[in-house]
Amino acid sequence: MQDIHELIRVLEQHRIRFPQPTLSKDSDETLLVRLFEGVRTGQYTTDNDAATDIFPGASADHSGYYETRAVLRDRLSGAIEQFVSDLEQFPDLQRAHIECQKLWLNVRTLSGQNAAEFSLFLAAHLLRIAAKFDFTLLAMDVAMYLRLQKCMRDHQGDLCTEADARYDYYRHVLDAEFQAEKMYTDITALSVAGRASAEEVRHLAYVYTETLAPVLAKYSSAKLHLYGNLVEWQWHLAAYDYVSAMRQCERAIQFFLNKPFHARDPLQVFQYQMLLCCIHLRNIEAGERAARSCLELSVDNMFNRFKIKELLLLLYLHAKHYDKAFALFVDVTSDAQFVFLPGSFRSNWAIFQPYLSFLTTIGLVVHASPNVKGLSLSPVDRYSSTSALLIIEFITLLQKKQYDEARTHVSELKHFSFGLQHESNIMRSALFVQMLLQIPEGDFQRSKAERLAGHYLTQLHTVPLVLANQTHELEVLPFEDLWEFVLQCLEA
Repeated sequence: MQDIHELIRVLEQHRIRFPQPTLSKDSDETLLVRLFEGVRTGQYTTDNDAATDIFPGASADHSGYYETRAVLRDRLSGAIEQFVSDLEQFPDLQRAHIECQKLWLNVRTLSGQNAAEFSLFLAAHLLRIAAKFDFTLLAMDVAMYLRLQKCMRDHQGDLCTEADARYDYYRHVLDAEFQAEKMYTDITALSVAGRASAEEVRHLAYVYTETLAPVLAKYSSAKLHLYGNLVEWQWHLAAYDYVSAMRQCERAIQFFLNKPFHARDPLQVFQYQMLLCCIHLRNIEAGERAARSCLELSVDNMFNRFKIKELLLLLYLHAKHYDKAFALFVDVTSDAQFVFLPGSFRSNWAIFQPYLSFLTTIGLVVHASPNVKGLSLSPVDRYSSTSALLIIEFITLLQKKQYDEARTHVSELKHFSFGLQHESNIMRSALFVQMLLQIPEGDFQRSKAERLAGHYLTQLHTVPLVLANQTHELEVLPFEDLWEFVLQCLEA
């Protein structure tokens, strides 16, 4: 009876519908359903209980009961087999993983419940499904189970050798996945924490990329190629080679598009990285395409959608498509879900507002100046936000020819400039603030300001913009572009 009970439990855990055809009185189907419901509800705990109730006075070896029991077991097995066949075609990777994990638990349970042959059948199918979806750890566990069954329970030479090879394969794939993941996390930790120079990060990423190349060529695991490609992307990023980084993203995207399942997360990762590369390269066409793909992949994630639109707005600003930037700003801040964003998210958009106002005032945006009410800065990101706002506030005073008031901001700018000089990843901001400080020194005259700020501008050209490592609010517009706009506001 326990084997029937376990098969029913598999149905219930996976929400598999037990096929119940139209019944007629005194039919064999009526007896079948009585047995099914009796076991499911706990009415029958032994075969004798079931046989006595269904066939009054009969024992478990009664031919009628034995036949009914065999048919029920076949019916349950068939329903499960159909579910397993459907599972291989699941479009949702996460749901497929959950169902596979539950099925794996049931395989191990059935092995000890007089259902060893059926559990082997399920395990073989589960291994094929795990291989298709690149569930490497699960595939290795199932392969080990099959190896034990083929090599110990009923030793079969060729089948045992095949099972050994299959287990070894997934064990090596798992090792490669772990190696790639560790390399990526090590590089990320070094670059984000600032514990290594850009050159050190570049060299390490290059070494890791070369190390991973053979296993990437040998194995097609999604996790391995996710982290392996991210390591290579870090190498190109550290070398400021955004053209190569974008091409590498394109290769990674194509790899995951060719997978026999919808690899949503990896695709979103590399479309996002592609968008970052396009901002640096000021590639509008490819950037808009990457943003659209990201938005399609993030349809159920509000925070991701707004973050992608932040990057798209930066792309428009850096590529000098100011009208598009303004239109996107109005669209986002008018979104009904915008007010539900955390303060730190909304503060980024509050910083964009005065920059767009400045662009509108000097005639680079043909629309009216943006005016979004209710935006407030979040204290969580007060340092970088204040820096960005101090810059645009000072520039706005220059544009309005309010030079006396602009002088009152000099000490505050000097204070922030001193602080920024100690942060290597925002050196560009420190240099730009120094350039702004030369304007009062030159009596707000364009020619003097250009001459005094010349060496800072030269240095600025040597410090590449790295959006992935910089708090992007500090450079809403490329400082080189912003400097030209500032000079146009000064007296000749």
